[in-house]
Amino acid sequence: MAEESSTMGLQHFGHIAGVISALSTPVAIFDPQRGLVRYNEPYAKLFDIEPDELVVGTDERRILDKLRTRRMLPDVVSYRDWREQHLTSYDRRAPWQHEPWHLPDGRTIKVISAPAGPEGGVIYVFEDITSKLQLESLNKALVSVQRETLNSLGEAVSVFGTNGRLTLANTRFFELWRISETELQGQHVDGIIEATARSTGASGAGIWRGLRREVLNLQPTRHDLQGQVERDDGVVLDYRLVRLPDGQTMLSFSDVSHRAQLTRVTKERDAALKAAVDAKSSAEAEVDRLRRPISEIIELAESLVDEDLLLTDRQIASIQDIKRNALEAGGLVSLNTLVGDVVPEQRPGLAFELSREGVIDLSLSGVPDAEEFKQLEGLLPVLVGALDDLLVSSEGSNAFPQISPIARKYKEVAAGQMGNVAIDQLYAYGVRLGNIGASINRSIAGGEGPETSDGLSEALESVLTIHGTLVLSTKRGRYLLRAAQAYREDKSNDLEYKLRAQDVVGRLSKTEGLVSDKAKAVVVEINDDIAQGIHPSRSTEIARTANYNLFATMGKVVLVGYFGQAYLQSVPGIESVSSGAQVVNYSWQFLVDNEVSIRALASIAGQEMHWVSILLDWVKKHRLSDVPEAR
Repeated sequence: MAEESSTMGLQHFGHIAGVISALSTPVAIFDPQRGLVRYNEPYAKLFDIEPDELVVGTDERRILDKLRTRRMLPDVVSYRDWREQHLTSYDRRAPWQHEPWHLPDGRTIKVISAPAGPEGGVIYVFEDITSKLQLESLNKALVSVQRETLNSLGEAVSVFGTNGRLTLANTRFFELWRISETELQGQHVDGIIEATARSTGASGAGIWRGLRREVLNLQPTRHDLQGQVERDDGVVLDYRLVRLPDGQTMLSFSDVSHRAQLTRVTKERDAALKAAVDAKSSAEAEVDRLRRPISEIIELAESLVDEDLLLTDRQIASIQDIKRNALEAGGLVSLNTLVGDVVPEQRPGLAFELSREGVIDLSLSGVPDAEEFKQLEGLLPVLVGALDDLLVSSEGSNAFPQISPIARKYKEVAAGQMGNVAIDQLYAYGVRLGNIGASINRSIAGGEGPETSDGLSEALESVLTIHGTLVLSTKRGRYLLRAAQAYREDKSNDLEYKLRAQDVVGRLSKTEGLVSDKAKAVVVEINDDIAQGIHPSRSTEIARTANYNLFATMGKVVLVGYFGQAYLQSVPGIESVSSGAQVVNYSWQFLVDNEVSIRALASIAGQEMHWVSILLDWVKKHRLSDVPEAR
């Protein structure tokens, strides 16, 4: 290395000359007159200066001018002003960090100046921080990507350092615990316990107290954990605690409230169904136990009266009372046969039940199980969004008024809460929308209707595409499709069935107090759709199943209303029926008043509704006024 010094430099810096030469950091020293005193090799390499250009005593201004000529200084508007500002270093009495030099070749140089000694002068220390800044920029970019990635997750994710303080968390985490990011960031886990106590109550704080020990556990033998907790506000959370390689702890939460609710609803439904089945089995066992002795009593009473015995009038009257009571008991026993055999259970499809208001209404049939709903969680919001687009595209125009009402009903079912999404209803509304689309296309092709807008066509196609995916993702949906495929079309029979069905449901729509307005509208609409659309068999099967289930419900209402509470538990779905209930009267009267139309419909339906004729025979034989006051 080329090193020279003036007399002042040798005297003042001679004792550190070896240190300066050994440094890998670029260093240059100038005297009070701005003359070069000493420099080291890294300084010359940093600015690509030959040793013969760095003669001791050279004015710093001359060195700066050469560097500027070689484009080794920052590009500035006024070089002269910049140089004068730089040379103020000679007037400073304390170390000073200059603005970084951003050189034209892309490098960034850090410059620190300090007084060279009590007599004046300057020591410059330079550092090429280009790589450092690139690493910092890359790190910031990685942190930004990491944060955006975490923020895009549906899970609430947090990371705690070995000191128990929150070092990283995504937006979902702060939303889940209802705390602002500024309030929680960097907090110790104890501070989070206090914050969650304010935002979510004692249950939230209790959850964190339970996790605190694991967050602070630094034992090398510690293990990952997972489990489920529930807050007092009904939020159910799956949590997972993972030990990171650097000793930190990652804690994530997933809101599974909907899934937990569905599981509870499913369990409650299963329990209710099991209770109903057990009650029915118990009733059947009791029926079997009573049937034989009752029959023997009746036979014995008849033989006593028929035989030529010397019986008094009083004895004969007593025997006849015994026979009459036995026959009445036998009538109760026959309820099991009437309800279980004559009036069958409802088939998969649009089904009915008694509402709390005491009228027949659509039931939640075909509710997906917990595993299926987990698959549907991502699909249902997309379907609702597509239906919103369809409503926006179809409303405000009189050209296609039939779309909006069906789309709104479809959305109402699709937007239902966990456990309240009926696949049977979704299937029916999807088929109806498909029928409307086919009808519109026929009208356009025949020149009878206006063209649909691109937005309306795309929105309807999107809904039907998502509908098909949704139906196929559930066991119930696949069953309904198979049932429609298995249905054997008979156009003449279907047309006759449609006429008969429209007659009956038209009469039903005018009957008050029996069926809810919503159910009436659906039944009328689906019967109008029989044999319509791109899949006529689906439309027909939906209507036939709904009609079948409607009369099955009506029949059970009548029978249980007649026989009273004795076998009520053996007939699920009509628990609110009681002797004398209005719905019993309305059902009975509708069957009696419309017997001819109903028999005609049952006849054209064939074997599947043969039981309806038996029910009508029974209704004709037993008058509602014969129901005993107390059963």
